Amino acid sequence: TMLAPPPSSEQLSWLHNQLQTAEHADEAHYHAWSHLRNRHHSDTPSYLQRLAQFKSTLAKVASHNSKAASGAADAPGHTLKVNHFADWSREEFDRVMLPRKWKREHGIVEPRVRCQSTPRLL
Repeated sequence: TMLAPPPSSEQLSWLHNQLQTAEHADEAHYHAWSHLRNRHHSDTPSYLQRLAQFKSTLAKVASHNSKAASGAADAPGHTLKVNHFADWSREEFDRVMLPRKWKREHGIVEPRVRCQSTPRLL
């Protein structure tokens, strides 16, 4: 078998530029998305963490929608869109939006309070 010749410096440069463009496109998308939602980041690590989560969400949405568009027998029958939770982690979403589930999964037990009926005034 013959091996393909190594890529030229121009080909490598082109590939590097394409990868950088894609990287900057995701960052520009997040910047515009977060601006529309008045997201403010307290520091660079916070921004980078949110950006990474946003990119992860974009990848999941793209993968899901690609499968949905494939028409395969096991393809999902719906598509996804990026929403206002796109830069939240799953743990953060569960803690804020599904507190009972999050507490149960983390072993936090809340006391059950029984309501006592109050006598009705006539």
